[in-house]
Amino acid sequence: MEKIILKSFRKEMIILFFLFILIIIIFLFIAIYTSKIRIEIKNLIFNTEAEKKVDENSKINASILIFNKFKLFNKDIKFEKQDMEIQFLKKNDIKIDYLELFRNTNIEIVEFDLKANIGTEDAALTAIIVGLVSAIIGIVVKNPKFQINPVYANKNLLEIKFNGIFNVQMIHYIYKLLKNTIKREKTEFTKINAKNERFIGKTKLKT
Repeated sequence: MEKIILKSFRKEMIILFFLFILIIIIFLFIAIYTSKIRIEIKNLIFNTEAEKKVDENSKINASILIFNKFKLFNKDIKFEKQDMEIQFLKKNDIKIDYLELFRNTNIEIVEFDLKANIGTEDAALTAIIVGLVSAIIGIVVKNPKFQINPVYANKNLLEIKFNGIFNVQMIHYIYKLLKNTIKREKTEFTKINAKNERFIGKTKLKT
């Protein structure tokens, strides 16, 4: 009788263990699927007439939103750096390349606040550029907050003050990363095969 009870208890424990593993896998999948990479641009000031084109007080912040609510891996980005390294156990296990992040990716614009002064040496060209920029922003961005002012001073001038928040689905970036990695590996593999074929061809000619 005790053996039967022990067997049934073991079976129940095994079932519970696999259910626990399944719940963890589902939880992780939902977490990754709903996670977003958030880029926040705060007080970005650019001026072509200043010594330093980008103001020192300008800040770009990157973070990961879990379940689109909880912010993790909050980090300020320096303008000279192209990527963000996320550390686990003091090792750089994940590296996010910002240029790759925004290339051919669906971007959710959460906030868009732009003030710009644009000027050229030609007044007519200045008016056309201001009109085109305003039209493009109005078409591309939903509910944008922006003010584009023409500067008729017979000189080339660009002053920008920008605040914005952009989200990218984490799953899209992971897919792109895996796709690019597989493509790179295939390219390297074909190169190695081509080298091997050349080497075999040379050895056959020598013999």
